[in-house]
Amino acid sequence: MIKRFSLLLLSVGVLALASCKSSPKSGERVSYINGVLQDSVAAILERHLMEYDAMDGVAIVMETETGKIRAMVGLEAKGDSTYERVDSLAGSKYSSALMRTVSVLAALNTGKVKPDDKFDSGVGIYVFGNDTIFDHNRQRGGYGELTLRQALAYSSDIGITLALDRAFADKKQFFESVKKMSFGQPLEVEGLKMDSCSQDSIELPWCYYAMGFQETTPIQMLTFYNAIANEGKMVMPLLYKPSQTSEDTLQVINPQIAKASSIIEIRKMLEGVITEGLGKRAMSDKVKAAGMNGAIYNEDSTLTADFCGYFPAGKPKYTVLVSVHRKERPAAGGRMAGGVLKEIAEYLVENHALHE
Repeated sequence: MIKRFSLLLLSVGVLALASCKSSPKSGERVSYINGVLQDSVAAILERHLMEYDAMDGVAIVMETETGKIRAMVGLEAKGDSTYERVDSLAGSKYSSALMRTVSVLAALNTGKVKPDDKFDSGVGIYVFGNDTIFDHNRQRGGYGELTLRQALAYSSDIGITLALDRAFADKKQFFESVKKMSFGQPLEVEGLKMDSCSQDSIELPWCYYAMGFQETTPIQMLTFYNAIANEGKMVMPLLYKPSQTSEDTLQVINPQIAKASSIIEIRKMLEGVITEGLGKRAMSDKVKAAGMNGAIYNEDSTLTADFCGYFPAGKPKYTVLVSVHRKERPAAGGRMAGGVLKEIAEYLVENHALHE
């Protein structure tokens, strides 16, 4: 964790989703949201938000191959132990430690670092230029020497920063690499109010951005992870069936965000996050998943715990992002958000014959 923090901003917009339970009228947009799944995801998320006394949370389920959004739930505390729907949270900018995966993939794509390269994280405290980076386990003596694979699995910001420092000469080179991977896309999604997020601000050292201290939206982060699940092909998130035609149309943002070899490497690493790392709460005996956890402390002293993953890991069908925002410590992405993803994944496995 770094001394400077980024502010979580929630912007409430208007999202109109067509009902999946009634027949559409002539000229009416038809949503890809599955009503049964939507209700189930809302119930799962609300139960976990109540458990952690969270301020708000988001859960989005996307079909990996097509980009169709099958469930999108945003819940915000009302102050009386209940939550109200604010689905526009999916398009509201916030800071997320899930950026670690984006940064590691960018580093792998340079060919200058490999998953099994070793980096010394020491006792969990590292001075980087004029700033100090802290690993979450510094009070227990740090992780010491780690492979890059382990650094991602254990959320070692020091290990990841050292790898990025080897891969990139400067901040500009890092940003160019991330931009080529189409991180921060899409800028618009039909039916969802999207906040504008700048990915190349010069206010912070690039290592801050590499670990998540910059703003994106949950739908943008989900789109990137979905591209990893989709063997590198980034597709447009779709809330509605295309107008003017009855045919579904796959919209491709980037046909290959990174080298095929880099995608294979990062996918193996994301499997390890769940089987060996801090994402074990997302592990299920019903379906094998891959993904990444993350927690970040915001400037307003609140915390955001995230998990984004896909399943089945070998041939993904769904990609899911979960975000939990709360006031009090601790906040652990693997424990708080990973548990939500696990329940959603198991529900989808048990109800594989969901109808549109």
